[in-house]
Amino acid sequence: MAMRDVWTSYAPTYRANEMRILAGWIGSGASGSIVGLVGSGRSNLVYFLCENSTVLQSYLPNASRPIALVAVDLYDLPSDNL
Repeated sequence: MAMRDVWTSYAPTYRANEMRILAGWIGSGASGSIVGLVGSGRSNLVYFLCENSTVLQSYLPNASRPIALVAVDLYDLPSDNL
Protein backbone atom coordinates (compact mmCIF):
# COMPACT_ATOMS: atom_id res chain seq x y z
CA MET A 1 0.00 0.00 0.00
CA ALA A 2 1.37 3.41 -0.91
CA MET A 3 2.05 5.72 2.04
CA ARG A 4 -0.49 8.23 0.79
CA ASP A 5 -3.22 5.54 0.78
CA VAL A 6 -2.61 4.71 4.44
CA TRP A 7 -4.28 7.91 5.60
CA THR A 8 -7.43 7.30 3.57
CA SER A 9 -7.97 4.05 5.50
CA TYR A 10 -8.46 6.03 8.72
CA ALA A 11 -12.06 6.83 9.64
CA PRO A 12 -13.15 10.42 8.85
CA THR A 13 -13.83 10.79 12.59
CA TYR A 14 -10.20 10.00 13.53
CA ARG A 15 -9.17 12.32 16.40
CA ALA A 16 -12.28 14.45 15.82
CA ASN A 17 -11.79 16.67 18.89
CA GLU A 18 -8.22 17.51 17.89
CA MET A 19 -9.26 18.00 14.26
CA ARG A 20 -11.87 20.57 15.36
CA ILE A 21 -9.23 22.50 17.30
CA LEU A 22 -6.73 22.46 14.42
CA ALA A 23 -9.40 23.38 11.87
CA GLY A 24 -10.34 26.32 14.09
CA TRP A 25 -6.75 27.52 14.04
CA ILE A 26 -6.51 27.06 10.28
CA GLY A 27 -9.85 28.74 9.60
CA SER A 28 -8.98 31.77 11.72
CA GLY A 29 -5.43 32.06 10.40
CA ALA A 30 -3.96 31.48 13.85
CA SER A 31 -0.77 29.57 14.49
CA GLY A 32 -0.21 26.86 17.03
CA SER A 33 1.95 23.95 18.06
CA ILE A 34 1.14 20.29 18.41
CA VAL A 35 3.09 19.04 21.40
CA GLY A 36 3.15 15.59 22.93
CA LEU A 37 5.32 12.74 24.07
CA VAL A 38 6.97 10.35 21.65
CA GLY A 39 4.39 7.83 20.48
CA SER A 40 1.38 10.00 21.30
CA GLY A 41 0.36 10.25 17.63
CA ARG A 42 1.39 13.81 16.73
CA SER A 43 2.76 12.81 13.33
CA ASN A 44 -0.24 10.61 12.55
CA LEU A 45 -2.58 13.50 13.33
CA VAL A 46 -0.65 15.98 11.19
CA TYR A 47 -0.32 13.61 8.23
CA PHE A 48 -3.99 12.65 8.48
CA LEU A 49 -4.91 16.34 8.46
CA CYS A 50 -2.68 17.06 5.44
CA GLU A 51 -3.60 13.99 3.38
CA ASN A 52 -7.40 14.13 3.84
CA SER A 53 -8.47 17.45 2.39
CA THR A 54 -12.14 16.40 2.22
CA VAL A 55 -12.14 15.65 5.95
CA LEU A 56 -10.46 19.00 6.66
CA GLN A 57 -13.03 20.82 4.51
CA SER A 58 -15.84 19.18 6.53
CA TYR A 59 -14.46 20.94 9.62
CA LEU A 60 -14.31 24.25 7.69
CA PRO A 61 -17.80 24.57 6.16
CA ASN A 62 -17.53 28.37 5.86
CA ALA A 63 -14.18 28.39 4.07
CA SER A 64 -14.36 30.63 1.02
CA ARG A 65 -11.81 28.52 -0.88
CA PRO A 66 -10.17 25.10 -0.54
CA ILE A 67 -7.21 24.87 1.79
CA ALA A 68 -4.18 22.70 1.06
CA LEU A 69 -1.72 21.77 3.79
CA VAL A 70 1.83 20.50 3.44
CA ALA A 71 3.43 18.43 6.20
CA VAL A 72 7.09 19.10 6.94
CA ASP A 73 8.57 16.45 9.21
CA LEU A 74 11.82 17.77 10.68
CA TYR A 75 12.63 14.36 12.14
CA ASP A 76 13.29 13.10 8.61
CA LEU A 77 16.11 15.53 7.91
CA PRO A 78 19.34 13.91 6.80
CA SER A 79 22.00 13.52 9.46
CA ASP A 80 25.14 15.64 9.23
CA ASN A 81 27.36 13.14 11.03
CA LEU A 82 29.20 10.06 9.80
